[in-house]
Amino acid sequence: MHALFSGRINRGTYLVSMIALCLFAFIPSALAQEGKTNMVLIFPAIVLFIFYILLLFSILTRRFHDLNKSGKWSLLVFIPFLNTFVFVYLLFAAGNIKKNEFGPVPSNLLFSL
Repeated sequence: MHALFSGRINRGTYLVSMIALCLFAFIPSALAQEGKTNMVLIFPAIVLFIFYILLLFSILTRRFHDLNKSGKWSLLVFIPFLNTFVFVYLLFAAGNIKKNEFGPVPSNLLFSL
């Protein structure tokens, strides 16, 4: 579990990860909608939702690490209206260009914004 929340990701990887996560969010919501009539689908919807939340906080934590901030800042997404600014800030804020306390500079050249 520690590896899921350690390290850093840059802005490009954050953007691509958030787009993929938004697309993934349709699966649990579709299962939950179907679960209103078919109770067998409720359990998979709950499991996928928990997996979705873990991935979301993993992405947010590692992006805050790139900004040399604690992953605890990711809890700001629970505050309505402020969460929008948090997502935008993480998208546009430049990460540290040198190694910081959370690890070396992300070396993903494909998404090196």
